[in-house]
Amino acid sequence: MNDSFENGDIELSLCKRFVEGNEEQLEGIFAKYRVPFSKYSQDPIAILSDPDLMVKIEDQVYDWKVALPLVISLLAFKRVFFICQCLNFSLCLKLS
Repeated sequence: MNDSFENGDIELSLCKRFVEGNEEQLEGIFAKYRVPFSKYSQDPIAILSDPDLMVKIEDQVYDWKVALPLVISLLAFKRVFFICQCLNFSLCLKLS
């Protein structure tokens, strides 16, 4: 990922527990537990507090702890930075 945000796609999924140990199936698992806006809008605090929350930004999937500074950076500066190089790589997964 570069430091510009091109397509604007951010997706949420409650899939963390299902992905751990099954990283090769990330795309399908992420899709299966994707959070639609209708569910998010019913209780966003519960979604954002769920320990299984993962966030897809472009072709990368991040643990919410990593995604939060990226999302804030996107909102505030319209730019992202590559945070995975300084954190645990298991928190950042690339979709194949």
